[in-house]
This record gives sequence, structure tokens and C-alpha cells, in this order.
Amino acid sequence: MILPPQALSNLKLPVVLTKAQVVERLNAVPGFILVNPMGNALTAKGNEEKARPSVGVFLRQKGATDFLANLKKRDASLTEGLKLKVVGLGELYQRASNPQEGIALAFVPDPAEMEQARQLLKQQGKPETIAGVPLFMGELTGKGLLNITQNGKTIVPAFFSLADLTSLLERYNKSRPEGSPEARPVLTTLEFLVDSWQKTPDPGLMQIYPVAPKLAFDEAKAVTGGS
Repeated sequence: MILPPQALSNLKLPVVLTKAQVVERLNAVPGFILVNPMGNALTAKGNEEKARPSVGVFLRQKGATDFLANLKKRDASLTEGLKLKVVGLGELYQRASNPQEGIALAFVPDPAEMEQARQLLKQQGKPETIAGVPLFMGELTGKGLLNITQNGKTIVPAFFSLADLTSLLERYNKSRPEGSPEARPVLTTLEFLVDSWQKTPDPGLMQIYPVAPKLAFDEAKAVTGGS
């Protein structure tokens, strides 16, 4: 079950995000792709005849390396010259939005976070169906989504890691004033959020920023040599 974020109508925010704003927010999240010696991304053909070839975008390094290892077992010739590359999700989104590129993006979430998301839905008595990459946010009972102040700006963080959200909820629930609402985890998906940013006139959606786990940044630095 996907929970659309609630509106925060009292905030003076853009009705929808521009493409450039979507790119900027997504570029804060590293993605891992496989490229050939020419620097072109590895693509897979869709099942439908007119489907665009899709680029596998892994949210964690291990997902990409495991995929490469499995592909090598099936046919080593398919993996010759392939290497891992780190690209911001915004850059990939921009490419996929350009008809001349002729590609689609297939986001591959961290399997551990997918399982965490399923368990969360199960605990909440909801169908364990997740159509995309899970994002975890905090919800205040009857008061909308939990927000924080970052660099002087109020945002709603949407974490790729449930552990990161849990840490935030624990800090909030320990320090909240008596009588204020408790916070609990809720779930949406990256795909739903990106689509809604440009289509749904909801100020609450404009306040949401995806937050990648620190480990993903550490992995990205390891791949790029710290650059």
C-alpha cells in the first residue's frame, strides 16, 4: 500500500516542481550503474516491442556487483569490459526524460530495505505490496508528516533506510512536549514521489526530500576513488 503524503496548505511552496528542481533533489542520491568501455550504460530490452531499453539503477553498490557476478556466471562474454559507475539519480532522470536518449530507468532497491518495508506494512495490517523503491517518512498522528529544519529550510525527509528514519523518530518521541502527537513510520515510493512532484498540486509533496543512507555515499566514494 502506498501512502500519498498529506498536504501542508499553510506553507508557501511551489504548486509543482520544475524538471530542474526534480533533477536537483534527485542528484543528492547516488545511483550505481554498469557501463561498457565506451562509457555507455548497460541496458535491457523491454518485453513489449515498443518498450524503451531500460538502464538498471542500483541504489546500493552490492546490488550492482551481485548482478554483475550473476551475469558473468550465465555468460562471461556479456560482462567483458563492464565496470561500475556512480551517477546522481537526477542526471539519470534528466537523460531518461529526453526522448532523444530513448531510455527508461529501472530502479533496483536494496533488498534488505524492501524486506523492512514489507515487515512494516505487515505490522500495520496493510497489504505487503510495494510498487517501487521504498521511502520511509515519519507521520504525526493526525498532524501530517514529520518535518525537520535543514540549512534554515523546513523539509520532510524521505529516507531510503528505515534505520535512519527510526533514529529520527526515537529522537523526536523522546523530546516531544507532553500532549504532542507521537510519530510513526509511513511508506511511499521513489517512483510515486518523482511522478507526483510534477503532476500533483500539493504543497506537502513539494516539501519532501529523498535522503540516501550514509553507507551509500561511502560506497560511492569507494567506487570513484574518493572524488
